[in-house]
Amino acid sequence: MVNFNFFVVVVTFLAATASGAPIKKRINQNIVDSTSKWQIACVKAGGNFGTVCNPQAIKSFDALLANAGDCDQQDQAEAMMKLARDNFKNDAQMIFFTQIYAQQPRNSPSSKSVPYCQQEPKDEALKKLFPCQFAGVDPNTFVGGIPVGKLGTIPSSRTTKVEPPGSCPAHPSGPIPNGEELFNHVEIHDFSKSSAGSSTARPSKLDVVTSTSSNTSSGSGSSSDTSSGSSSTSGDFHLENGKQAQQLNAKFAKLDPNSPCTAADGDACSGSQFLQCVNGKFVSASCGALGCFALPLVNKRGVAVTCTTEADAKARIAATGAQGGITGF
Repeated sequence: MVNFNFFVVVVTFLAATASGAPIKKRINQNIVDSTSKWQIACVKAGGNFGTVCNPQAIKSFDALLANAGDCDQQDQAEAMMKLARDNFKNDAQMIFFTQIYAQQPRNSPSSKSVPYCQQEPKDEALKKLFPCQFAGVDPNTFVGGIPVGKLGTIPSSRTTKVEPPGSCPAHPSGPIPNGEELFNHVEIHDFSKSSAGSSTARPSKLDVVTSTSSNTSSGSGSSSDTSSGSSSTSGDFHLENGKQAQQLNAKFAKLDPNSPCTAADGDACSGSQFLQCVNGKFVSASCGALGCFALPLVNKRGVAVTCTTEADAKARIAATGAQGGITGF
């Protein structure tokens, strides 16, 4: 017996395709990654993972979902900034990664640009900041079919459209590759001091850290990458990155939270624990239901250590051409 409902769906799909009607395509990301560095900075500053840092990280990355409100991301950035100021003495790393988060692209439900919040942020270090867009969205049409120039298509801090389309103060050259994290594409001193096309940008009162890069001599990194910071795409570095991630994951399999460490060791993993070396001892932060892995970067040489699923780690390493799964064995 033919399932009539299924038949109608198939015919409708084929008719739309034959007529040239556009098929909607979601632009997504692993939203957990977007707040991973902020969460680590929060724990490093003395925040409790289970009651302070992780709950806020979850609220923040949920605000990047396609069905979130236009100002939800900005509201969560305000909450992250308030924690850094009130609870952790204006911790520079927390502030830095909050500024990064405030400019991370949001998911798009239909390959259209995502509307900008129309409310000015309250915190000085967030003013003049707005999210980048992913490269796969239509730069001329926003979600709902709204053309550029209408309400929601221009950030509240500007009076003219964003140029180039999809850019943001942290990445003024253009949009971010689909699904990638903004912090893998920037090395900027203080994003709120960048006008991003506006001559009236208001500088931050804080002097935040200058780079997301970590020490490259250790062979491992935090959620920060371990590359030299070069964004060059020359040469086949992807396979090299995949093999480096495998080597680190093999090394991490022998570690536990009580293993000795030095600052040169950088950050590491032990099962579902993210490990950061502080004063010769590992400080651990749980990845919850996720695992902790070294992952190859896709836009430049190096790896990142972060929380994700085992399936995601395998897929990212396999995509580089490296054989042997997560550890290379």
